[in-house]
Amino acid sequence: MKRILCTGDSHTWGEGAAGLAEEFDPPMVAGDLRLTRFCSGGYVNRLRHKINQYTGSYAKEWTAKEISGLPGASLSAPWAEVGEEAVFLLFSGALIRMEFCAQSSPSVVEVSIDGVSSGLMDLQSQVKNDYRLLTFHLEEGEHRLSLRACRGKVFLYRIESYGGSCAVINSGVGSSPSLWYKERFWESHVASVNPDIVLMEAHSINDWLTGISLDNCYRNLMELIEGFRSLGSSVILMTVSPILGEQRLMSMITEYGDYVDMSRRAAMDAKIPLCDANAIMTECIRGLPEGKASSLLFYNGWHVNDRGHALYAELLAQTLLNGGYLDQ
Repeated sequence: MKRILCTGDSHTWGEGAAGLAEEFDPPMVAGDLRLTRFCSGGYVNRLRHKINQYTGSYAKEWTAKEISGLPGASLSAPWAEVGEEAVFLLFSGALIRMEFCAQSSPSVVEVSIDGVSSGLMDLQSQVKNDYRLLTFHLEEGEHRLSLRACRGKVFLYRIESYGGSCAVINSGVGSSPSLWYKERFWESHVASVNPDIVLMEAHSINDWLTGISLDNCYRNLMELIEGFRSLGSSVILMTVSPILGEQRLMSMITEYGDYVDMSRRAAMDAKIPLCDANAIMTECIRGLPEGKASSLLFYNGWHVNDRGHALYAELLAQTLLNGGYLDQ
């Protein structure tokens, strides 16, 4: 299976896509660690649909509500509570990813696949609204997942499985500048997937908002690229959309566009393909009054709407197909 990992911030996570906000209860917050569903119009979902159609691959998801209907589980919204009696799930594929809600009190779960235990997983954390991702790589085929609470309360938020020749996986985390993404989410969201291809959104908006220097932005992007390469991944960098409103924050002298340009420089210096979504979207709204530009492309000043997500997906699909990445 070729694992195609989409990394980035809230654009990759899916913010702005129709139907996304409605799927979260409690409502989504900045930097939300809950995985998004496959049904919203975010660009990763659109890209997955295109790639699955092209390659005959498939993906399936189980929400907490669906999991709570299995014997041994119950609903403790927005999670499924896993009991001391094992919860069983049959699934097809070669990769499964599950997300648990971490607890401030002791919480330990045992995960077994096809009767083989992967050991006890500690889910305790003192970080508020913390979630833990577990990813397992398997032989293609039918599998049996077993989950059992061994200590304390165990709450499961979501399960995803992938099968066929390709898996398009969303590892975007909202409100994450490039350095924060590398420091906080590398093991859980990147290394655990062992990606063959990384579609790297450049984090430009959050690097700009946090006010890091352009030199540090460049350094962080290059470290991310080298980190992906160290896993054996091919890397494609995608620029982030234009934004509406002020292009310079009052406390800063650097404009947003300078961070986009720095991501272009990082791709050039690293000699990796550049998917310049920013340039395409800028051309789409060139000369339009801000109100018309907003209705055409934007959900709010910093996030694109469904049309913008569709553009992201189309440009990435073209880059993958034209570059022969899916035929290697």
